[in-house]
Amino acid sequence: MAGDRGRPAARQAPWRAIYEELRASALHGLLPDDEHARRIARFGLPGLVSARPAWRIVAHEAPEPRWTGGDPRLAALAAAYALVRQTTR
Repeated sequence: MAGDRGRPAARQAPWRAIYEELRASALHGLLPDDEHARRIARFGLPGLVSARPAWRIVAHEAPEPRWTGGDPRLAALAAAYALVRQTTR
């Protein structure tokens, strides 16, 4: 392949063999249905090169601050009920 510059096969990027296999399948008119084919279809070559997801999302509920003295959600709920009670009288 162009750009190899005589690198031994062991030092080539691990995604390169996967790419060549997918390319050969596409040239023969076959559409493999595996993870690598889905990644290259969705993200292109960068999706195949980067085998791990680009983003990692971790969501945690923040603990209640110590200085509040109570749950602010309950205070907001109580205020909403008080507003409803005032408007219905």
